[in-house]
Amino acid sequence: MTFTIGTSNIQAKNVQLGDTINNFAHNNPDLNSELKDLLIELQATISTSTLATQDKQQAIAAAQTLAEASKKPKAEQQISVSSTLDYFKKLSDDLNGIPETALKLAETAAKIALWFGI
Repeated sequence: MTFTIGTSNIQAKNVQLGDTINNFAHNNPDLNSELKDLLIELQATISTSTLATQDKQQAIAAAQTLAEASKKPKAEQQISVSSTLDYFKKLSDDLNGIPETALKLAETAAKIALWFGI
């Protein structure tokens, strides 16, 4: 299943909810530790939320997009990160019936935006 966020296509098939970001961090030891912590926090928020499994998979795939963007040149990061963060903002707005999850998701996405300078 493929989802489009801005200009990015997100693959959400067979995503293992607990391991995606951890595996990326393990395979990319040069990933900034602050960003890694924020992405792991984002993954934990998604994984423990009451979202449907398919929605969790899409959100984890979007988090993976953010992780992968950190390896790109700054100019390429901006487009990918901006559209993915827009997705998380909308997701947070959609979760306003679950205030704890919505707030945590919004806070973590805002910290990631600051890290990328957006």
